[in-house]
Amino acid sequence: MGWLWSSDSKPTEAPTSQNIPPTNSTVQPPPTQPTQPKPQSAEDAELQKFMDFFKAEEAAAASSSSRAGPPHEPKPSPLPEWLAKMITPKDSPLYKEADAPRRDPLSESLLPTEMSCREHFDAAWGCNLLGGQWNAVYRDGRMRTCSDKWDDFWFCMRHRASSGPIKEEAIRTHYRNKEYQKYYAPGKANSEDVWEARREKMPPGTAFTEKIDPPSMGDEEWRIMELERRQKIRDELGFDKSDKV
Repeated sequence: MGWLWSSDSKPTEAPTSQNIPPTNSTVQPPPTQPTQPKPQSAEDAELQKFMDFFKAEEAAAASSSSRAGPPHEPKPSPLPEWLAKMITPKDSPLYKEADAPRRDPLSESLLPTEMSCREHFDAAWGCNLLGGQWNAVYRDGRMRTCSDKWDDFWFCMRHRASSGPIKEEAIRTHYRNKEYQKYYAPGKANSEDVWEARREKMPPGTAFTEKIDPPSMGDEEWRIMELERRQKIRDELGFDKSDKV
């Protein structure tokens, strides 16, 4: 009757943990490669240039306000700065190249004296878009650069604060330089290679004064005569004979 007594069973020993060498749980991240800046497209570069232009103006305005005197003194206007840039002597390093020589009075009177910064921005932006380059490929067979259009826009932005004769003369000089570089610079072809340009304005009533005789036949009669003339030429060249053979 062994169930009346019982001996204490030996306590079960917990399995001893083996001496496992500690593992390094922290994983060293791979060395970071220096990120290369993404190349900017032409549109991003011009847009960044557009933003930097206004940031430079804000910085100049902030520096001028910090240098201002007592509160009762008015803040300096940016107009003298614009005027100073426009009346800089021609021997200043700010000028990249000399202005084109003046032309005859008639050509000078045709130069524009007004510019719309909005229109020039739309033209430059549209030139950079896919549609603008598609038109260039369709018309010229190749993509075109839009630097000249952006130059017009930035020129307009630099002179937007000026007014009066100074602004008109600056715009006239800008278009004179463009026309000279396109048509009259050394090595450039222009229409005067074919015919001589008119140097003086014709008086009113002297242009297109040659009389034209009224038509002597109707349209249908002229069409029949033209068909007969073309058929005669084809017969003389032998086109119809070769077709019949």
